[in-house]
Parts: sequence; structure tokens; C-alpha cells
Amino acid sequence: MKLRDQVVNLKLSKKLKKIGYPQKGLWYWKDFKEMGMEYKKGFRYGLMGIGGNWVVAVAPTVSELGELLPEGIDNKQLHIDKLPDIWGVRYTAFGQKGLYKTTQVEKNLVDTMAKMLIWLVEKNHLTFKKKK
Repeated sequence: MKLRDQVVNLKLSKKLKKIGYPQKGLWYWKDFKEMGMEYKKGFRYGLMGIGGNWVVAVAPTVSELGELLPEGIDNKQLHIDKLPDIWGVRYTAFGQKGLYKTTQVEKNLVDTMAKMLIWLVEKNHLTFKKKK
């Protein structure tokens, strides 16, 4: 598995930051232009290293996000599905009609989990605790 499939993409990392995801971690998205360096896309993930204004957002890993997903919500259980070209994360109940409105799908597991965490926060099923 490539590292880029193990950390949340830049767009979702910014969204997680906006909804209160803790900005402490090992991997971060960095703005290389702010660092005075040239990089064709401008942004890149990397180890924290030295601090500075160039850090855009933490880039959570698949394992960090997996630890935050609740086992269940509203009597629905967490399910993670791997299909040929996509991953799915959903909450559903066995023996009941219809899926809960929580199926998230992406090409890699980490971004799928990030989208689910964002949904959970936006729907008030989850909050991130502020560290003192």
C-alpha cells in the first residue's frame, strides 16, 4: 500500500480541520510555497519536523481515523466494504429495510473514513474533544 493511500487527502484534511479534528499528528499537509520551496502542486504531505506557517492541516492516517469511528450509531452497526475499485463505509442494521443515510465511498479507505467522520460530526453523532 502506498503512503498516499494511508493519509487523508488535502481537501478532506482541510475539512476535518474546519470541523474540529485535532491538529496533532505525525503527518501534515505542507504549503511548499510558504516554505520558499518549489513543488509542482504546491502542497505535499510529510512528517511534522519543524513548525511554521507552512503547515496547512494534519494528514490523519487510516489507523487514526479507524480508532475514531463509532462501532454503531442509532442501532446501526459499522461496516467497511472493499470492492474491486472502491471502499465503502456505512452504518446499517441487519434485518431492517433500507440503509441508514451514511454510506460513504472513495477509491481508498482513508478518504472514505474521513468522509464518514465528517458526516458523523455534521449530523451530531460525534464530536472531537478539545485537549487542554
